Formats: sequence, structure tokens, C-alpha cells
Amino acid sequence: MIRALTSFIAFLTLFNLTDYNSVKNPAIVIAENFIRSIEKNDANSISEILHSDSEIYSSLGGRLTKLTSSQFLENVKHKKFGGKFKTINYSNTTYFGKNTATVLISTINEKFMFIYQFSLAKINKKWMIISLVVEINKE
Repeated sequence: MIRALTSFIAFLTLFNLTDYNSVKNPAIVIAENFIRSIEKNDANSISEILHSDSEIYSSLGGRLTKLTSSQFLENVKHKKFGGKFKTINYSNTTYFGKNTATVLISTINEKFMFIYQFSLAKINKKWMIISLVVEINKE
């Protein structure tokens, strides 16, 4: 009994010391990779997690803009989108069964606050972003 209790306490201690990134859920990992790739204007990395049939909706000043994934990637590649964020906040992650999820993240740079709503699906055992809605507000 004491041996089992000691093992359990050791497990809890090890779990608490584990790097937070290594225990994140897959949906957050994909969303975070997307955000980090936008910061670096890395269209190649984004193309690995953004489904080719996905659509991106952007709301700025009450105006809604729709982009295909290829249009979005071109804008990232040519640095029309991207740049360093001052803060990144993870708001919510919801799984709907085993193969779909949503993630809400907000980011802030020098000029704007971005609220990202990612819709993800597991396709051929790989999580992909299948749609994205971004609300952009002046900071």
C-alpha cells in the first residue's frame, strides 16, 4: 500500500514538472502552430495544417472578407498577413466526438486584436484546419 502511494505521489510530481507543451491537446497544437507560422510568414508550414478546401473569413470594421486557402497562403507568403504578436491567449477548446474540434485564440500586436475561431477535423489520422473565422479589432 505504501509502495503504491509512493509511486502515485512520484507520478503526480513528475506530471506537474512536465513541460506544458508536451501535454497539450492536438487541436491547440495545430492552432498554435498556425499562429507561430503566421508570425514568421511561413506559408509552407501553414499549408501543412490548413486543408486545401478550407475557407478563411475575416471581419474587420464590420466588413466580412472571404479567402480561399490558396489566397490566404499567398498573402502570408507576400507578408500581407503576419508579424509578431505581443500576447497570445487560449480561450476555449471543444471536441465534438473524436474527429472534430474548435479552438478560440486571441492575439494582440501593436495595432490590432485578432480573435481566431478554428474549426478542425482529423482527416486520415491528421488534424487539419478546415475553416477559420478571424475578427480583427483596432487595439
